[in-house]
Amino acid sequence: MKKILLLLLLLLSYEAAYASGTGFLTKLNITEEDYGKMLLENRKQVGWQFLTAKHSDSERNFKFYDSLMELELALQRGDIDDIVVPSVVAEYMLNTNKKFAFNSVEKVMPISLVFGFRAKDEEMRDKFNLALSSMKEDGELLRIINDYLVTPGFDEPEPVKLDKFADAEVIRVAVTGDMPPIDLVNAGGAPAGFNTAVIAEIGRRLKANVTLMDIDAGARAAALASGRVNAVFWYFKFKAADGAKEFDVPEGVILSEPYYEFDKFIHVKLKN
Repeated sequence: MKKILLLLLLLLSYEAAYASGTGFLTKLNITEEDYGKMLLENRKQVGWQFLTAKHSDSERNFKFYDSLMELELALQRGDIDDIVVPSVVAEYMLNTNKKFAFNSVEKVMPISLVFGFRAKDEEMRDKFNLALSSMKEDGELLRIINDYLVTPGFDEPEPVKLDKFADAEVIRVAVTGDMPPIDLVNAGGAPAGFNTAVIAEIGRRLKANVTLMDIDAGARAAALASGRVNAVFWYFKFKAADGAKEFDVPEGVILSEPYYEFDKFIHVKLKN
């Protein structure tokens, strides 16, 4: 009888641990359940490589959180086993906080970072695209990528300088701080990452005054729709398959041309 009870306890503890699952920053037009199904379906397709068997047979263990802080707190509480972030974000986390450890790698179809705008703001979208195009042509975008993402430092980052122009257009841009060093706010509360450097250069080229507004990742779409901001730093532009709906781009949002691309995510866990 004791052996049976012990076996039942072990099974229950395994189920509880298994069910705690994996955390993601909130995706904006897909449910946790549907997102889990999409990931599992796409892992069967050519082009995906999931380097662990963990969570491979259940949709129930995918959980959304509106900010990186909420993700980290959920991990520390044991609500989830690990969190999934782009590889450059994982590298930053592992180098700046010794409580985190590498868990596994997931290679996916290429995903692009793009700016988001309200559908009616096509003119602003087009201005951003022209600025991004010129940054690509003269090598400035590549320099910013190299400085902030390829060879980043892990000391406290300096705030990015935003130039000011007399009697110029004001562009309010949402910064989340939820994807360092891509979207980063330093300990003093100042935007300091890759996205800030990109938007600072766009502002210079457009001769526009950029104002940065602190928004949680999960509130990006609401801030844009309400007019609180004119543009959002990042949306993930990615389709699960040809013709599939974008899972991080809500209705009423139009996108800029891509300004950064990656295809690898890291599962980060707490150190044992």
